[in-house]
Amino acid sequence: METKISKFNYGILDVDGTLVDNRKLYRWLLAKILPLGFSVNGTDLYLPTGGLPLPSWAKFLQPIPGLTRFVLVAERGILKLADLLDLSRPKLFEGTEEVLSQLSQKGIKLFATSGSKTQKATRRLEKAGILSFFTAMAGSEMPKREHIPYFASQVDLPLQDFAKQAFLISDGPVDLHLAVRYGVYPVGVAQTLEPSLLLKQGAEEIVSNLGELLQ
Repeated sequence: METKISKFNYGILDVDGTLVDNRKLYRWLLAKILPLGFSVNGTDLYLPTGGLPLPSWAKFLQPIPGLTRFVLVAERGILKLADLLDLSRPKLFEGTEEVLSQLSQKGIKLFATSGSKTQKATRRLEKAGILSFFTAMAGSEMPKREHIPYFASQVDLPLQDFAKQAFLISDGPVDLHLAVRYGVYPVGVAQTLEPSLLLKQGAEEIVSNLGELLQ
């Protein structure tokens, strides 16, 4: 398919559910709760989750003592269970390695973003044989909202300049929402959620898998 991503200098790719077919329980939960009216628009502002959407009224609960800790512990519990159910050797989605190879050959510098700990996500990419394609990785040690600024710092560019030259590919609504906020070109992969939900978060392009980006 025709895509605009080849014109950019930098690419940010989500690991879980975009490159690697893992965390199926967590992704199943996302697919179930988002159509019920949960929103990502305030998630990264009010509670620093690793990508779990919250109801829009979550902002009013922020001052409650212990709420942030409760939400983060609950999310970590869900992610830990999802990780336990995963295969020991990560399975890549169709076309993943080919797309990464093509982007690298075009001179596009790639970054990986994940809701997992950096060490765990790095090991996942290494086992899948695609770690060498990436310049840097950002994991759950920092809130999702800090990942894009971190990548800009890795190439010594002001955030605004970096954003104009970057695209983001993700199956997750929080990633897409943040890309739009920072001015990064957002591409949604409909491997977890319906295309309509990804478009609602600002995706400029929708593909059913990474293989559709091959040119």
